[in-house]
Amino acid sequence: MRTRTLILLALACGLLILVAGGIQLVRLAASSHDTVDVLELGERAALDGVRVTVVSARMVDGVVDVRVQFDADDGAVLDAEAGWAFLAGGRLRDVTPPAAADRPPCAGTAVPAGTSLECELAFVSPTIDGVISFSREDEQRQWRLDRSRPTTPRAG
Repeated sequence: MRTRTLILLALACGLLILVAGGIQLVRLAASSHDTVDVLELGERAALDGVRVTVVSARMVDGVVDVRVQFDADDGAVLDAEAGWAFLAGGRLRDVTPPAAADRPPCAGTAVPAGTSLECELAFVSPTIDGVISFSREDEQRQWRLDRSRPTTPRAG
């Protein structure tokens, strides 16, 4: 092939690549984006037959204590401590076994159908500013915890 033919083929390929890229940009701009709703303290979330509320949060000696409430529908039984995580300071933190004997336990506590349970979770963290999440089956809900907001539920 001659040089002129190769240059024209290269220009045609480059033009096709630009057109394909432009089409992809238009497709991405038009597509819907999934968003995650971050709940506030006191807001209730429903996950697979269970209603969960993060009631309050407080920071005590490098431990974030989070009080949660479960309301189980008919046929729902769960381990109240399973599925929780706390993201703070760029690290994901798991539930820490309770140190205080006066805290309501969550570990190994089943919530039988049609009942309610309130218990406390602990996360070792240098800050309360973060997001606590609860996962059940294929669903997940998140609540915002931060120093600038009250650590008790919103009124209303």
